[in-house]
Amino acid sequence: MYHKHNTEGVVIGGSERGETSRSIVLFTRDFGLIHVSVQAGRAMASKLRYGVQDFTLGNFTLIKGRHTWKLVGAEEKLNILPDIKDKKVVLANIFNLISKFSGEDKNEKLYDIVLDSIPLFKDVEEREELKALESLIVLRILENLGFVRGASIFFDCINSKDVTKGDINFVKNKRFEAVSMINESIEAAKGMV
Repeated sequence: MYHKHNTEGVVIGGSERGETSRSIVLFTRDFGLIHVSVQAGRAMASKLRYGVQDFTLGNFTLIKGRHTWKLVGAEEKLNILPDIKDKKVVLANIFNLISKFSGEDKNEKLYDIVLDSIPLFKDVEEREELKALESLIVLRILENLGFVRGASIFFDCINSKDVTKGDINFVKNKRFEAVSMINESIEAAKGMV
């Protein structure tokens, strides 16, 4: 008998398998980034159907098999996909970064960094502010994963519990330095992973 694991998570991507099944990448609070098999998850009668769409935040019931995780239950809370194309691209970039550098390890702080940033997308109106928000979130993720080196002018923004409009404006005014730090951190990360 297999043990069922319940966790909150976000579907950050997936692909179709066969006529009705799907493989998803799930970023979870309790297990980190995991690849999950969903049998008949795309079937019209499936109860899992809406819970396994990309960018869905929900509660998931999983079984750890010998080689893979299997989804046996999904309760959709909401679809976090922003309605504006530029915001969709930023969110996809953030999840792409996580899928490159995060693994199947519990990291509640990383999960909170990402989930707490989702509501901020609503408040950002101008393009430069959106770029600053993306840079700030990426810096916070990289710092959490241990890829940001040394002291930085962004220390307070990166390590504060909550992101404020002031943090976003600070990064907006220092965007060149933020992008440089991100690029250096990603290059360092590539050598470690």
